[in-house]
Amino acid sequence: VELFHKAGYPAVRVRTDFDPLTSFDRRSKKVRFTLTVDARRKLDVYFEGYDQNSIKEKDLHDQLTFDKAASSDDVEANESAKALTAYLQAKGYFDARVTFSRERFEPYDRITFRIEAGKVRDVQRVSFVGNRALDEDALREVIGTRESRFRARLFGDSTRATSAQLAADVDAVVSLYKREGYRDARVRVEAAPSVDGLGSAALTAALLGADRASNLFVRFSISEGPPTMLSEVHIAIGDAGETITDVSGQTLCAQVLADIAELLVEPQFARAPNQRLCTASATNLKFKEALALDSRDQLKDRMFSHGRPRAKVTLETRVIGPNRVAAYYLLTDVQPLTVGKVVIRGNFRTTDATIRKLLDVHEGDLLTKDALAEGARRLRNSGLFDAVNVAMPDLENVSEGSVNAVVEIAERYDYWAQLDLEFGGSTYNGLFVAVNPAFKNLFGRGISLDLKGTIGLKYYEALQGNLELKQLSAETTLRFPQWLTKGWSPVEFQTELTGFHRRQDTPRFGVITTDGVTLSLLRSWQWQRVGRKPAHAITIGPHYDFRLRERPVDVLRPVGADDDQTQVPISTRTGSVGFSFEWEHRNDRRGILSPLAPEAGFRLEAQIALASNYLGGQDTFLKASAAGTKYWPIGESLVIRADARYDQGFPLGGAVLLPEVERYFAGGDSTVRGYEDDRLATEIIQVGVPPLGNVSQIRILPSGGNIRVMSSLDAQLRIWKLFATGVFVDAGLITNQWNTVTQDDIRPSAGIALLRIATPFGAFAVERAIPLRPQLGDNPRGRFHVSFAARAQF
Repeated sequence: VELFHKAGYPAVRVRTDFDPLTSFDRRSKKVRFTLTVDARRKLDVYFEGYDQNSIKEKDLHDQLTFDKAASSDDVEANESAKALTAYLQAKGYFDARVTFSRERFEPYDRITFRIEAGKVRDVQRVSFVGNRALDEDALREVIGTRESRFRARLFGDSTRATSAQLAADVDAVVSLYKREGYRDARVRVEAAPSVDGLGSAALTAALLGADRASNLFVRFSISEGPPTMLSEVHIAIGDAGETITDVSGQTLCAQVLADIAELLVEPQFARAPNQRLCTASATNLKFKEALALDSRDQLKDRMFSHGRPRAKVTLETRVIGPNRVAAYYLLTDVQPLTVGKVVIRGNFRTTDATIRKLLDVHEGDLLTKDALAEGARRLRNSGLFDAVNVAMPDLENVSEGSVNAVVEIAERYDYWAQLDLEFGGSTYNGLFVAVNPAFKNLFGRGISLDLKGTIGLKYYEALQGNLELKQLSAETTLRFPQWLTKGWSPVEFQTELTGFHRRQDTPRFGVITTDGVTLSLLRSWQWQRVGRKPAHAITIGPHYDFRLRERPVDVLRPVGADDDQTQVPISTRTGSVGFSFEWEHRNDRRGILSPLAPEAGFRLEAQIALASNYLGGQDTFLKASAAGTKYWPIGESLVIRADARYDQGFPLGGAVLLPEVERYFAGGDSTVRGYEDDRLATEIIQVGVPPLGNVSQIRILPSGGNIRVMSSLDAQLRIWKLFATGVFVDAGLITNQWNTVTQDDIRPSAGIALLRIATPFGAFAVERAIPLRPQLGDNPRGRFHVSFAARAQF
């Protein structure tokens, strides 16, 4: 058929006698069938009167409907003329007219389409008259015709005016008025080359004949008519209809009327004088069809929320007078039901008691939609299950009494333990290997225990065969989920206890040893994505931190047994209590939480902590910090990210500076790129070189400060699938007092991401950053930043 269409036979008929029962010749292993072709008359199509520079003949052929209809008669020729007219109007030729003529020859027919395109007309203005109930913004939202503006043409948001589009716009405006309660609304559309020509066919024809105007003005004339009012509401309940027979029926009637009033945005209905009838009257309530239909569907959900899960609702609208209607709601199967036995399936490690505690639905409770949904949400948010489903197989068969429930779950941790292995390299850890055994569901109650050990070696020494430690650490974290506190605490919270030992060679202090303990009481709320509202989570809670740090300091010794000892260890002990807040709103483009590969949303966090000698420390100070990240997706491939962070410490008890190990530092991969690690603020030390008295050496060391401010602006462009590139600008400030800050203290940098690979399980990036305000010790040519993180689970 396609071959004959290309050859000019639109009405071709092709049939086959193929039959699976008889066409297979199994002896010769062939399939025998016959194609019968009835080519019918050939058709030649010509176009006249169009500008070949602006309109392509191939595009005109693509609009013809002969092949699709498999017909070439005059009816289909007329349809093709309409399609050509619509195409020309879509290209801006609103005045286009297309006619056709047929010439019959012995072997074929020839159809010639004569095109009168006219001038290209852009929609200069779209206006509305007669609209009082709805403003222009609401009307413009539903129509497809758009005014031609430079920005609209640039971004492809300009819609050419066509006859079909204007007719569709009229229907859309009428539908909008009906939804808003104006069932008798009438709409008429007019188009003319000038504003004066709107409403005047003679003037419009004169302007077209004179060919004086090149714009197009569109006007929608609206006759709203009076609004249709909802005057009465009738509630029929089962076989009793509108009659109320007992107290329970009266209670149900009042409940249903209150729900309908809320759904129809009516404060309340006036009950009829006859209290034995479940009817009410409404005053000054416009009848909106869409809202009424939604109320029918939502009323069924309300019945489920009131413990009547089998309720069915139908709605009938009756005209009771001029522009007055009555709504008749019929409710059936409204028997209240309770929860029966609750059966749990799919749990191999998690105890039934833990699942029932999270579900919080008990035998004999009123069966409501809200209770079931809230219980399922708590199970999902626990983090113990990959899937949760609460089913009621007998719901449709039970007319009264109780309904049994089946809770089906798929456990996330249906094993005794897991082992995570991490390996890689960073300026912070060196070449490192980390082993992390974890027990995620101890005793089947959601308690988790994470153990982690890390060994890091120095880069260059390891390459030369000298295995010199960069880091050696061990860490243990014990978590108790927040639902375990239910029953004895008015507020549910998660308890997290962390202890660690770390020995690390740092650019700030040399080899530093840290022992610490942290106790956190956290309360989390999680919201899943609902419709267009993305998922997000909020976590708050107090915490206690104890740190014991030991670092070496340079000393001068008198001649003696230990005169060759140039450093001695100094300990700093800190105990603090604080409060933290985190709002996690980093999502992917679907609105699902995705902190590892976000493309939209934001993240906010804030902390405040007080250190005191009464809390086990040596120094007294106050620390406060706030940080935020915001993502803007632009198009399909570009994501703009903005980061900002502010930290400040307030020394107390007469001190001027924070303890050295508590000061803020910056510079390097995760702060201000382009500068060496921790060297955003430095101090210069000049010392002599013994035994040469006239020679000195200069050492540039990180100094840190009481105040740190950092910001970053990053534009990431996805090139192909997981591969991306980007440009960024960073800036940072380290100081001790605001009144001493000058412009030179602000250290900016700029760079480009040569390659980024972003996946849900890890990321790889190669970036080059250049400091824009280098100082002594900084490389003005910049530095590379290479980061890689991957995760494997066994």
